[in-house]
Parts: sequence; C-alpha cells; structure tokens
Amino acid sequence: MYRREDFETFSSIQNIIKLLKKDSAFNENCFQERLKKGSVVEFDTSFRGDIYIIESGFIKLNIDRDYVNAFQFILSRSDIPLLRTFTEDSPHQFVCSALTNVIWWKIDYDFYKKIMLIEDPKNMLLIHQLEKKQKELNTNYIKGVLNSRKRILFTISQLMEYGIYPSNNRLELPKFLTYSLLAELSNTSRSYAADILQDLRKRDIFYFQNKPWVINDVKQFKEILIEEGVPLI
Repeated sequence: MYRREDFETFSSIQNIIKLLKKDSAFNENCFQERLKKGSVVEFDTSFRGDIYIIESGFIKLNIDRDYVNAFQFILSRSDIPLLRTFTEDSPHQFVCSALTNVIWWKIDYDFYKKIMLIEDPKNMLLIHQLEKKQKELNTNYIKGVLNSRKRILFTISQLMEYGIYPSNNRLELPKFLTYSLLAELSNTSRSYAADILQDLRKRDIFYFQNKPWVINDVKQFKEILIEEGVPLI
C-alpha cells in the first residue's frame, strides 16, 4: 500500500525529467515539442518508438479514432498519453487533440525504459498511470449509464477539476470548454447542451456569456447533482 502523495510526487514531470537527466545521453533522446491549439496527432497501432509526457496545456485523448464520442479523456501536466504495458500492438488507433497550446516531451522509449529499470524498480510510475487509467475508465462507464441531462451535469462536474476558484464558492471553468466540446464529452447534441446551460443560467448558477465560463454557486450546483442523482467523483 502506498500513499497517493508519494505517487504524485514521483510521477511529476519535474521528477521524471530529473531522473532521465542523470544519463549523459539525455539530450540525444529527449526533446520538447510544441503543439498549437487545435493540432491533432494520430498514432498507429504500434507507436513503439517514443513516449510523450505533457509539460503544459491540455489534450483530449481518444483511445480509438473510430469512436469519436466515446472513451475520451482530458489530460494535463505530467500525464503520459500512451505508456504501453505490453510489447504487442494495440488494437486501437489513439488520437491526441490539443485543446490549448501544448508543450510535451518526446522521449525515446528504449532510453526511458533503460533509465526507469534503474530509477523506478518498483514500477511506481507505471502503477500510477494504470491507476489513473482505471479511474478514467470507471468514469466513462458511469457516464455511459446516465441519461443525456445527467451526462452533461456529470461532465461539467468532472471539468471542475481543471478550474480556478477566484472566491470560496465561485469557480471559473477551463477556458478551452466550449458548447461543442461539452456536447462531445457528454455524447449529446450541441443544442441540447446549450439548453441545459441556459437552465442553469436562469437559476443564476452558471454564467457563460464570456470566457471563462463560471459556476456562480458551486454549493448549489453540487446540490443539484445530488438531487438529480448525478454521481460525485
């Protein structure tokens, strides 16, 4: 049994890069890349050559390009979009879409593996990533059994994780959130997502005339989630 704090610290981008820099071949195998907002990166089913670690920005990961509105996750700093546990090819074709300007590290997999065999003998980084993926899959399962309205409310509650509290009971949602993205993540239509937001605005809970969108009363919003049977995670 491990403490979550230990995993978070060990798996941070700062610590990973620090460990990799211990090897003199770091500069030959690790590079930073910029992705402009809206960029799309598709990976083939092998993607054996490199791994990527997000340094800044937000990415939407779809685990299969043939399932546009399902199995999608929001990734941010220190997340690793693709970290393979087996050598065989994946049956899925992963797609990363930059929701903001992004900087990530592109690292040669063999170099990464060599260093981590020494620096991470307990596989803490892999365990941490698998734990996060399990949570994401559980979240997608929960979302899949909800009706359309509950999926939208549930998705908003998820995105609160990336928001900012300018005051105790007021939350600014991430600026990358749009009607289209909310509808996509909720697997609903854009017009229906807009209707739900209008309903929240009429109750003075939500403000979305300008960016960032704001939850004016976080406490009341959470009460609505409970009243309507939307799971809190």
